[in-house]
Amino acid sequence: NDAHTRLDVHEARIARLETSEAVSSERYLHIKAALDKIQTTTSKVAWIVIAAVIGGVMTFIIDGGIHLGK
Repeated sequence: NDAHTRLDVHEARIARLETSEAVSSERYLHIKAALDKIQTTTSKVAWIVIAAVIGGVMTFIIDGGIHLGK
């Protein structure tokens, strides 16, 4: 009987560990998905800033640049 009790205790512990592992895996997947979205958004913002800087430089050049003494 003592052996059965110990086995029942171990089975319960294993079940809790398996449940905990499943929950952790799901959390990891959600966190990874959120980080992927953040990375995509950051990349888009970086490209917009780079394009704006290049556009500003091109506009400056097309408008004639700096006019000193005129």
